[in-house]
Amino acid sequence: MYPFRTESTEAGCPKKIAIPDYFSLYNSSKRAITDNISSQFVYYLNLTSNHGKAGDCIECRQCEKACPQHLKIVEHLKDVSELFDNGRAYRQNNQLLPYVGYPRTLNAIRCLNEIIPE
Repeated sequence: MYPFRTESTEAGCPKKIAIPDYFSLYNSSKRAITDNISSQFVYYLNLTSNHGKAGDCIECRQCEKACPQHLKIVEHLKDVSELFDNGRAYRQNNQLLPYVGYPRTLNAIRCLNEIIPE
């Protein structure tokens, strides 16, 4: 699990990666009761429309220098990328791509709720 939001890490990123938001989504997916992390995936896709993806990290480590918690952010972003960019979340939810964007996000979640068993 990664820490709570710190604006200073995002501010120094040359790729404009939304580090705190991505860590929050990753944490939520790990705390989820079921394997269905579609809502986190949709939020991730929405964020990547204005920010770099976790996998876009160039390992400049500017975020680590700015991090007040002294985290190995570059390594943690690899975990986030593995889950959301091309990992399990992507494979489960890539059919959602036409629905990305609010209120389309709500439509995508509704569609998933109709087809995924509880």
